Amino acid sequence: MAESIETRHENWLRVVWGLLYVREGLQGYVDTKGKQQYQTFISSVNAKCNNQTCDQCQINSQCQNGKTKVTGKSPFRPAHFCDAMFKEIQISHARNNPFWVNTDSTKWQDPHVGYWEVTKCYLSSAGYFDKNGTSQIDASGLLSICINSSFIKQHITNIQQFKELRDIRNTTLHDARYELEGQTADDCLDKMITVLQDPQELIHDKFAQQAAHAIRNIKAKIEKTPAIMTETLQKWLQTNFDVDRYLKEIEGLMYDRLRKELKGFIVDEVKREVKHSFDERGNYDREHNLEDSCDLCDLTDMIRDQLINRIYPQNQRDAAYLTMQSVLSKNKCVIIADGLDEWIHPNDTKCSCPKEEKVIPYLETTLDTTVFITSRPWRMSKQRVKDTKIDTYLEIEGTADLGLLLQKILNILNETVTVKKTMLDSVKFVDRMTLTRLLSVPIISMLLRAI
Repeated sequence: MAESIETRHENWLRVVWGLLYVREGLQGYVDTKGKQQYQTFISSVNAKCNNQTCDQCQINSQCQNGKTKVTGKSPFRPAHFCDAMFKEIQISHARNNPFWVNTDSTKWQDPHVGYWEVTKCYLSSAGYFDKNGTSQIDASGLLSICINSSFIKQHITNIQQFKELRDIRNTTLHDARYELEGQTADDCLDKMITVLQDPQELIHDKFAQQAAHAIRNIKAKIEKTPAIMTETLQKWLQTNFDVDRYLKEIEGLMYDRLRKELKGFIVDEVKREVKHSFDERGNYDREHNLEDSCDLCDLTDMIRDQLINRIYPQNQRDAAYLTMQSVLSKNKCVIIADGLDEWIHPNDTKCSCPKEEKVIPYLETTLDTTVFITSRPWRMSKQRVKDTKIDTYLEIEGTADLGLLLQKILNILNETVTVKKTMLDSVKFVDRMTLTRLLSVPIISMLLRAI
């Protein structure tokens, strides 16, 4: 029985969804091999050029950096770093023909980005010049680097599988009808799994194996294609759109859609909890949670309660409190008091705070300290703070780059756990739980990534 158009569209989307996992699974591997390749090149280059440096020769005609433009008639300076690295890159290309339009050769010797500028020479098409790492490269680009770099290729058992998968990716995304037969889709997904389970090294890569597991679930239809991909495809099918633009959008679809929905939602169900450790070496810059100090009104007393009493034994607390007072008096410090909306001035405290000043915690004027107080907007309208008590008033609207924030959070979390999480795992969770609207609040985005 012939499959319906809707089913064929779904088959096509399953393959695209799988390709996103291929991209996720290869990113770390390609980055690691690119760095290893670069160190091999550096060792060889330094031995040949006697450490002659050069950061001015530019082989990319479309790049404005550098004073010396290198062409066929005007090569790199012999015996210098640039010339030796150029030769290493060229002889290590599978077809002896690197693609220079994506690289900035003035940065080849840069200890921080040099490896990546060299790695980009093994891409097969333009459009990657401004990409700063493997996380910004699509599946086709990552596969091309593996295929074209002789150094990386020697660590892969069957490079032909990589070539076939790259062809599958390009053929699938260029399909004019965005349809696939069910068996064809399953064959494509099997090819992805085969690549990610290459027996020489990738089979031992945790991210590659997590991606392979997810693709198996896609094939078994355990993991459904996110609704936002289906919705976007239906929109595109009703309009005439540029294919090249579409190819870039489809692989960044999950992230782009999330960014568009970052407007104005506050979630009361998610409780803010930010606690930082106290630096025993005298760094008293501190974020203080006001919710835990509703029986106190003096910020220094709150710090003693939340920090000193928890860190020091009973017989050392008075001395520690005096040290804190001295530091706050003699040094420029910052106290971040988080959650004014969760704090009220205690009624049974015998303090000297004037009634009109009981809307915010008290700090002695003799202390050379900047106090940064956070609050939800409603608190400022319900209990107004005098303008004379506010030096600067700021409203936070969101993050400039949510994707970058979330990736950094995942990187930090992955350092502390055995089972690593990926951006796609987070996107899948948010989509499945229909929590996309909550990502407009940065702290909620961070908490969702920790789930």
